[in-house]
Amino acid sequence: MLTRRGFLQTTMAAAGAVALPVAPDLCMAGIPTRDTALYTIVYDRRIAASAAFGKTAQSAGFSTYAMDGDITELWTSDLADRWRDEPVAIAGMTGHGPLFCLERFGWDHRMRVVFRARHSRRSDSIEHALWGPPAMLGASGDLLASRGPNFGEPMAHVVGLYAPHRETMSAVTIVAPVPDRSENAETLFSWVIAPCRTQDRKLNI
Repeated sequence: MLTRRGFLQTTMAAAGAVALPVAPDLCMAGIPTRDTALYTIVYDRRIAASAAFGKTAQSAGFSTYAMDGDITELWTSDLADRWRDEPVAIAGMTGHGPLFCLERFGWDHRMRVVFRARHSRRSDSIEHALWGPPAMLGASGDLLASRGPNFGEPMAHVVGLYAPHRETMSAVTIVAPVPDRSENAETLFSWVIAPCRTQDRKLNI
């Protein structure tokens, strides 16, 4: 018998073989339904940039959830019931697997990714590929370009700017130099998942 935990672990294992879209469009035909604050901000305490992201978010007064690469507990003990009763916006900085799972679980509750930033380590730089509301992208430029590998703190401020919007989504890529590859080289994603309403469009899931 496949348990919920087993399903989550299987889904996360499969996530590694699935490429995230360069310019996500799941919410292009939708708008957030109402003014919702971020319910919680998720971070991975094993990864320096993500841990700094979580610490900064907590210092700014946001509720945070620390994990070790596995969102099973968050989903089973909180979000599954919360999103069923009242979909609420969440944000995070995680690896591909946790985002993959939360994004797909959100589909059943009319939740969509409304902001995404991919942080990819290169030989002498970090490439930040961002997609989302122009107001959030505009706030990220100088912060990310000047912080090199220390991008966790500025990204916490960026996701904290999330507000329901009716803007056309935009994309921008920011490349920041780094001195070496001593930091964790895993590609990370900053993201916001929020309630939205599709407009006369069926998603092929």
